[in-house]
Amino acid sequence: ADVTSTLGAPEAVFFVRHMATLGKKEEAVIRIPGDQFTNTTELAKRAAEALPAVRVLDDSMRPFATVLEKPIIMYHLPFDAGLVYNVNRFRKVTSEFVPDFDFYVMDVEGKEKELQEQYNVVFTDRQALTSNAAGAAFGMSEGVVPGGMGKNAEAITKFLDSLRTGKAEPSILSEVPPPEDDRPLKKLVGKTWNSQVVNGNKDHFVMFHAPWCGHCKAAKPDWKVLAKAFHQGGVKTMQVSLFDATANKVPSPLEVKSYPKFYFFPAGKADSPIEYDDTRSMMAWATFAQKHATHRFEINEVYWGWKKRIEFGEDEGEEEL
Repeated sequence: ADVTSTLGAPEAVFFVRHMATLGKKEEAVIRIPGDQFTNTTELAKRAAEALPAVRVLDDSMRPFATVLEKPIIMYHLPFDAGLVYNVNRFRKVTSEFVPDFDFYVMDVEGKEKELQEQYNVVFTDRQALTSNAAGAAFGMSEGVVPGGMGKNAEAITKFLDSLRTGKAEPSILSEVPPPEDDRPLKKLVGKTWNSQVVNGNKDHFVMFHAPWCGHCKAAKPDWKVLAKAFHQGGVKTMQVSLFDATANKVPSPLEVKSYPKFYFFPAGKADSPIEYDDTRSMMAWATFAQKHATHRFEINEVYWGWKKRIEFGEDEGEEEL
């Protein structure tokens, strides 16, 4: 918004600094003369030059943070008795990165769950670092060591340097990727989705489930039969998988709000998933897969794979996914 149209022509704008950002012999009030800006963007730039390198982000500062050009680094922590000490340590650790980023501190109260979901960030002693660099979400996975930011200076520097050089991986809610094995039924997680489904060369049939869901537990044995039928029938272009939608970020454009959900992802067309919402049986799933697969296969191959499974029996001692 145009500041002058809202306020007239102000003589000056004053910023009263939060005590947590005050260093020794620093002024608590910053004055920006009215002749140094004509709109919000110019005011934000003048304020960025005048305000300290580390600022407190609250509702009054949020409009200015959104128009600044540099990526934002957020230090989330409790605004308690240790606030001033931790912010001062944070300033020292991050001083070399001031030309590259705008640094803010923000009260973590009531926001931990939201931040964990958005950034997959690790909280230690209710402290964490996040960033919006390059328009993506990044979270510091090492966590912040209790007792002061200075104790974790090396990890913080590494995190900021990876953002500055463009080497940081965007955060994504994900379980630990499972080890490679030859089990027919695979486990997909947030961190393996792109490599296996989006950029892989197989057709994928995925069951999105929740560990507590009774319908999911009922469907899982037959889903496992489907995976074994494809595997033992020699259909190597098809992958049947499970995806825990409560512990991993569900890929866009999907919205999984009930469980289980079945989606087919043709090879090379992962951005155009096809929902399956019909009879939950091995042959019904296989027929649906045959209809939509990029790589063609005969339904008899799946049938004979199923017959082999019956003939040779279940695998013994197979670990549950």
